[in-house]
Amino acid sequence: MRAHISTRAGRWAVLAGFLIGTSATADPLPSPVRLQDLLARLRHENPELAERRAMARAAAARPRAVSQFDDPTVSLEWWQQPIDFATVPIMLSVRQSLPWLGKLPARRRAAEREADTARDAVTETQRRLEAEVKRVFFDLVLAERSLTVNDRDRALLQAMVQSTEAKYAAGKAPQAAILKTQSELLTVDNNRLDLERGRDEAYTRLNALLDLPAASPLSVVANTGSPVTLPNEAVLVRAALDQRPELRLAKDAIAEATARLDLARREANPEFAVWAGYMVNVRGVDTFTAGVSTTLPIFSSRRRQAQTTAAEAELQARRAAFDGASRKTEAEVHLALLQMQAAERHIKLHADKLIPLAELSLQSARAAYQNDRIDFYSVLDAARMVRDHHLDHERYLVEYEKRLADLELAIGQDLPREVLP
Repeated sequence: MRAHISTRAGRWAVLAGFLIGTSATADPLPSPVRLQDLLARLRHENPELAERRAMARAAAARPRAVSQFDDPTVSLEWWQQPIDFATVPIMLSVRQSLPWLGKLPARRRAAEREADTARDAVTETQRRLEAEVKRVFFDLVLAERSLTVNDRDRALLQAMVQSTEAKYAAGKAPQAAILKTQSELLTVDNNRLDLERGRDEAYTRLNALLDLPAASPLSVVANTGSPVTLPNEAVLVRAALDQRPELRLAKDAIAEATARLDLARREANPEFAVWAGYMVNVRGVDTFTAGVSTTLPIFSSRRRQAQTTAAEAELQARRAAFDGASRKTEAEVHLALLQMQAAERHIKLHADKLIPLAELSLQSARAAYQNDRIDFYSVLDAARMVRDHHLDHERYLVEYEKRLADLELAIGQDLPREVLP
């Protein structure tokens, strides 16, 4: 894992992987498409991720650029020509500036820290976008499953409309019962419009993340995955503090600020220069000259002091930001676990008790209505209860998956799924 890469060779290997990933062409999406296929497409085609990779390549080239000497200066001069032209002195000279010892390495270290940040920003962006794809995918799952529940509800109400019309024709049901069933059927149709809109919005958001036209058709495998075995909270918090991309970026910011502080302390150091020249003296004696010079850091002292003060303040701010991000990470892990546990209890309660009981109640109510033992409104109430419990069950299934996506984003890695028999 990148969290464990510490050597420079390892870092460049990761960057090479980014370059390969950028140049690779994504395979066409299968139909129907799974969540894993969507994530694979995202990694290859998302424009924001491509931008981050390009920025990482740009930042990786800067350390070498800023650590080079300035170009030498070559000059050809006609020097101190005697008025009588007894001699013709021509001077060829070469001058090279030499930064104070440690200044170029300090510039290189600062640029390397910026390259580290740009590289880790690729990981942060990828993890964030993957979490967003998961959330949108499960929004789509919820919309599709809610439409399935809506279809079942509509079929049930259509059967009830037919039964009520037959009872009305036989004089066993009032006209109000027919109107009520038709009103309920229209309400279900109206709800379907909202569900279809939510499904289409999820498709649009997903296409945007995958760099596809907004109206591109997608046939998605609507599942919520297999269960996840969660480590205890302390293990998850340690993993988050060690591997979360946002925290790695916060650490990178501290390293950048430290490098800039070191550079600010060195930038006002004197600049040296050495030069040498050879004079060709036509009709005279050739001569040569050599010298060394240095700047006097008199007027730059205030600038250096201001830059150093700013760098020190930035370093303090970055350390405070890291402490805040660490606390936020711990809170997000704890919150995600609480939400997952609550969703898991709701899922179990609906699957084991509420839905079976509601289904049994509806069956009993329909049988009693056929035998004229209860009124029509009791059947409608039982049908609504079945629908509501099924919809709530689907919502909690999706809620669990979305909170799992939040947890995986917080800890910086995906959690393994259980293998179902």
